[in-house]
Amino acid sequence: MKKQFSVSGMTCSACSARVERCVRAVEGVTGCTVNLITGALSVEMNEDVSAEIMSAVVREGYKIKEGVSLKRGREREYALKRRLIISVPLMLVLMYISMGPMIGIPVPPFLNAMEMRYMFPASIVQAAITLAVIIVNFDYFRVGFKKLFGLHPNMDSLVAMGATASFVYGVYTVVRIGIGHFTGDHDLMMKFMDNLYFEGAAMILTLITVGKFLEEKSKNKTMGSVEKLLGLAPDTAVVLVGGEEKEVKIADLKEGDFVVLKDGCHIPCDCVIESGSGWVDQSAITGESVPVYKEKGEKLVTGTVFSGGYAVAKAVSVGEDTTLYKIVRLVEDANSTKVPIAKLADKVAGIFVPAVIAIAVTALVVWLILGETFAFAINIAVSVLVVSCPCALGLATPAALMAGTGKAAEYGILIKSGEALQKTQSITAVVLDKTGTITYGKPKISSVELSDGVSRSEFLKYCASLEKRSSHVLGKPVIELAESENVPVLPVENFETVKGAGIKGKIGGLSLRLGNLGFVLEVCPGGKDSEIAKRSQKEVGATVLYLAIDSQIAGYMSINDEIKPSSKQAVKELKAMGKRVVMLTGDNESAAKKVADELDVEYEAGVLPDTKYETVVRLEKEGYKVMMVGDGVNDAPALTAASVGAAIGAGTDIAIDSADVVLIKNDLTDVVKCLKLGSKVMLNVKENLFWAFFYNAILIPIACGVFVFAGVTLNPSFASLAMSLSSVCVVCNALRLRLIKFKDESADDKTTTAEHRIKESQIKEARVKAELQTNTAKGDNMKEIKAIIYIDGMMCEHCKKRVETVLKDLGLTGEVDLGGKRALVYDGNMDENAIKTAIEDAGYEFVRIEKK
Repeated sequence: MKKQFSVSGMTCSACSARVERCVRAVEGVTGCTVNLITGALSVEMNEDVSAEIMSAVVREGYKIKEGVSLKRGREREYALKRRLIISVPLMLVLMYISMGPMIGIPVPPFLNAMEMRYMFPASIVQAAITLAVIIVNFDYFRVGFKKLFGLHPNMDSLVAMGATASFVYGVYTVVRIGIGHFTGDHDLMMKFMDNLYFEGAAMILTLITVGKFLEEKSKNKTMGSVEKLLGLAPDTAVVLVGGEEKEVKIADLKEGDFVVLKDGCHIPCDCVIESGSGWVDQSAITGESVPVYKEKGEKLVTGTVFSGGYAVAKAVSVGEDTTLYKIVRLVEDANSTKVPIAKLADKVAGIFVPAVIAIAVTALVVWLILGETFAFAINIAVSVLVVSCPCALGLATPAALMAGTGKAAEYGILIKSGEALQKTQSITAVVLDKTGTITYGKPKISSVELSDGVSRSEFLKYCASLEKRSSHVLGKPVIELAESENVPVLPVENFETVKGAGIKGKIGGLSLRLGNLGFVLEVCPGGKDSEIAKRSQKEVGATVLYLAIDSQIAGYMSINDEIKPSSKQAVKELKAMGKRVVMLTGDNESAAKKVADELDVEYEAGVLPDTKYETVVRLEKEGYKVMMVGDGVNDAPALTAASVGAAIGAGTDIAIDSADVVLIKNDLTDVVKCLKLGSKVMLNVKENLFWAFFYNAILIPIACGVFVFAGVTLNPSFASLAMSLSSVCVVCNALRLRLIKFKDESADDKTTTAEHRIKESQIKEARVKAELQTNTAKGDNMKEIKAIIYIDGMMCEHCKKRVETVLKDLGLTGEVDLGGKRALVYDGNMDENAIKTAIEDAGYEFVRIEKK
């Protein structure tokens, strides 16, 4: 089993590494990953040991709760902002007091530490201001020393040690100046005057807090895509209760409720339209740039926007069971995993902080042995502690992963793990299922051919009766044809599905088989040489379904499924990227060859689900890294066998379990986007890891004073600034992934745009039908529409009022729909000529009147 937790208090990669180690040590835990950015802890276990896990994490000094919280980062960002509001002004005042006299800026005499008589009181003021900054940022000390004394030091430990060393040495200096002040020993005062390093401690704390704030703000931006998705769900919904519309909170919405959808509303749950129709903008979920027309029986997804119509829909999934929340969970799960390339950074992070402390102490001792002053040596040690940045190592991978998976989600591409993301960059072959992946998956019957003595109604009756019990995509057009010809459906006995071949059963004592030629020939001796079988060979490029009654072939149907324009575009781009493209299908040779020739790809026909698996395994053994793209149901074995399995589904019905990547939109160009995005994300991860290692490899030696002979040193203030900027740079580099843009329209989008223009003129009629249907559903409480008058030229509320006055003067009871450019009439004399004349006299164009 798998569980998610939210851990707070982690500040660097050493923290996340420690949490991971302690959780892995819990008996029953088989694996876990920690995300430093979100605080998400994902644990796999043999049994529920949640209590033991939480206890182990608390013992390490962190807070933990079940579930994942996206608000954690925002809360931390606001807390850091409050600290900065106090720390920055205090630091600036301290810098003014301590540095002003050195650079010629006038400072009040009693605050001038360079004036002998004011040196002691001025130094006390500096100490007091520094102490105030320490109190404001005391979290570094509380957490840092707790971890240090527990022998698990982290970044806070380095900051706390550096700031404490600087402050304590400053206090020691104040004490020595005080002794000189009260004893009149001016030489002693002059000796320690230049050793007041309070501004160093204050700057370390303030600049690191600035860096942490910017880092947290940037990290929260990487989570922007997930928060944007969550923001799509409305707070309330309108439901029908006893025929009346009632507004309810989303939390009170239940499966089976009838939801009212009006122009411009956000769909509150996954639902199926019961009556009415309209356009749905699915861009936020699927990335489709053009609204899709939806009518009765079609499914709608939470968070999409309904417009241009009116509908009543039945809720089928609510709350956390909706597609929207499933998408969010998938993105969160992906971000709680790690890419294999990050393992090296994890290993380094585990020993990084102790190593830095050892280097700082060694540098301090070495410089003292070499005869340098204690002030110089302590500055070196503080610089080493502060400049070291385990944060950059810890953020390198999750920052890029969060930004990349979030961007992918915006395009309807859900990548389930960091490992899958890394594998996408090495894909060399793409294997595609045909039906529903390359084609629309909406087959149409082009012809029906019958054997002698078999009637069309008898043939359709048996075919539809069998298909009624099947879930295969080819069943729908068969059933629709039978219904259109009023052919009855009969009960079937001993129904059975034979994967990759067909279906069979018994009706009235007759044994029936419906499927491919090989399937029916098993019970039809000599059927291969029959006239009907020979005739079917002429059906070039079509899928042929044969019906066998007992031991005779009764006839066949030719079925065609159109290739999606986006499939041609996607195959062309994949080949341009150097990928080998192979199409697998259970269709006959003729149908498969027609599609393959049109796309110019390799193909294998007559393939069963097991054969697809074998083909993928064979390609993998040949050295190819395969991405298998299919519907995720019949293709599950092949999806699992491939390096990367991609389930492609028309909006929501997607097989999440067997795939590494889920393509919400039924569009093959998303495969191209996925591969390109994967490469860009992994390049970003490598850039971040390089920067993290390079930064530490260069600046730690400089901070140690290795290059002091060349005049190159690093004081604590600049060290803290460099440390802060290193983390910010890593996160900002990851944020570049949010700027990635793909072409707005695939070939399918362009087709949809054309359909949109064609159907746009039908919106008003659709809305009217929806309202009429809804009126019936609501009962007598709604006024019945007697007529609809279409009017052109209405532009504003004044126009609306003018037309309402015209209706009233004509004795008509109704209302004006400005957006629909029409008037709904409930009662009155429907004299078309009088109405036309009155409307035109008012300055508008009478289009037509529809009487109900």
